[in-house]
Amino acid sequence: MKQRKGRGERGSQGWVSALLALAFLPSVAWAQLDPEKRRLIQLGYNQPLEGSAPIAAYGFYYYNRPGFIETNITLRLAVAPVYLDGELGFREVFTPNTDLGIGIAGGGFGDTYSEIREGRYVRGESFPGHSAEVSASIYHRLNPDWRVPAWVIGRASMHR
Repeated sequence: MKQRKGRGERGSQGWVSALLALAFLPSVAWAQLDPEKRRLIQLGYNQPLEGSAPIAAYGFYYYNRPGFIETNITLRLAVAPVYLDGELGFREVFTPNTDLGIGIAGGGFGDTYSEIREGRYVRGESFPGHSAEVSASIYHRLNPDWRVPAWVIGRASMHR
């Protein structure tokens, strides 16, 4: 016979998770259209603990430049060897708290799918996927005077 967990046990796990999440929040959180200049390189490799899987290596260069061309335009790029994701952000387009982003993304392997069942890679049901996307986003800040921002984000995109 299975024994159910009591309410106290399940609730304490939720509180621990919530406290851990709060502990790792940044002291100042920027939302979309990051105002900081950034240049980062990230490389990584994922290895399964059991079974076999396809190669899961990745690497990309992340670039964010506020004040691109004009003071109210931000350029954000994530460039990988065969994939690009970028957005031009325009600050305070409709109101002082509403920004607009126009994006483009695409390249090789962006929509690749790997079927893994019970820890085993199923090659016959996996495939490489290449894609392209254009998008438009609206970022509206609800609480401009608060330290931690709350945003409403609307996004329309075409993905092929």
